[in-house]
Amino acid sequence: MAEIDWTECDDGLATASLLGGVTAGETPPSGGGTFVYGFRSASAVTGARALVTNQADYYPITTPASAGGGSISGAIKRGLSSVTTGFSPMFFLGVQASGPPPPSVLDEGYIIGLEDNEPHRVVVRKGRITDGVPAATSENSLMRSLATESIDTWWHIMLDMIVNLSGDVVLRVFRNDLSTNLVTNPTWEELEMEGANDGINGFIDDALGANSGSLPFTSGYAGFAGQVSEQARRVYFDQIVIARQLP
Repeated sequence: MAEIDWTECDDGLATASLLGGVTAGETPPSGGGTFVYGFRSASAVTGARALVTNQADYYPITTPASAGGGSISGAIKRGLSSVTTGFSPMFFLGVQASGPPPPSVLDEGYIIGLEDNEPHRVVVRKGRITDGVPAATSENSLMRSLATESIDTWWHIMLDMIVNLSGDVVLRVFRNDLSTNLVTNPTWEELEMEGANDGINGFIDDALGANSGSLPFTSGYAGFAGQVSEQARRVYFDQIVIARQLP
């Protein structure tokens, strides 16, 4: 995707406080190109900046069946910073908006990201972009990976948001092992997650709102974000791919 394919979300941190853009100053994931996208906090601020894809049929995601399911994948990293906490990178799907696009970082959706912890896990949560991905518990997240990594490690992950005819939404998580596969030629394998529903390696956000405590999101916006709560924190992204669910 090119720069024109992305729109900044409303209510994000000022660009002078949370710098964002492409850079050749960070080592890309295996098989990546020259540039990656990054955010860096230039002052001690708390909040987020987010970008949503603005392409036709994706702003928000729509499908011929009038459902808004889809998937997002990409390489993501908690960059080396002055300390190891105070920041989290994330992808999101199904983000709601109370008015015309773009949505706000105060809006809620399905978020997959790297928790604000060291070592850290891949976490799936349901909530506001601006709240980031705090150190995860069973109370503040839907699923948490059994695998952990240290800071400055690229993960290549994918979140599927499958909207069923019943109104249930199934969330499934996959990982491409960058030690053996290029970021441009992934082999996706399900990532084992704590909190997954019995019988599937995924989370069913049921149509009755019982499992997550609120009704599922069946459509919305997709993109990526960086959240910070301290100065000099860095997060990075590469090879982002967004797809929509088709009948």
